[in-house]
Amino acid sequence: MDEEKFKNEIFTDYNGYLRWKDSKRLVHRSIAEKQIYEKDRKKYPLPFEEYQVHHVDKNKSNNKTENLQLLTKREHEELHCLVRAEWYLIYLLSTIILIQYFLSIFGRIAFENNFDDMQKIIGGVLIIFISFIIFYFFTRKNKKYI
Repeated sequence: MDEEKFKNEIFTDYNGYLRWKDSKRLVHRSIAEKQIYEKDRKKYPLPFEEYQVHHVDKNKSNNKTENLQLLTKREHEELHCLVRAEWYLIYLLSTIILIQYFLSIFGRIAFENNFDDMQKIIGGVLIIFISFIIFYFFTRKNKKYI
């Protein structure tokens, strides 16, 4: 494809990725699907939608085949040292549950008369965090690549 024609068929989205004007599909995903995924199907057992496309040089506009790499979501997150927000929430919730548990065992000694008040406060915080997690999971948007 001639470079001038190519430039007329794409635009840069708000995240800095190139997209096709006619379909809004990500250019790097189109290239990776045709040039990497379809050419070496034996290497990629999952459907293409299950893969993320990594820019090796971290330049979002460099969509040359040698700069693109197909990775699973987990591999891509590990490569970029990303930890999903859900894991932070689960970690926080487990910490609160452990604190609640230890307070129920050792709390009577430490808090004596104020133990019931402390239990109510921690129970309230626990309910708030559980509500937040439930709200988060029901309202988050699943990222789909078009």
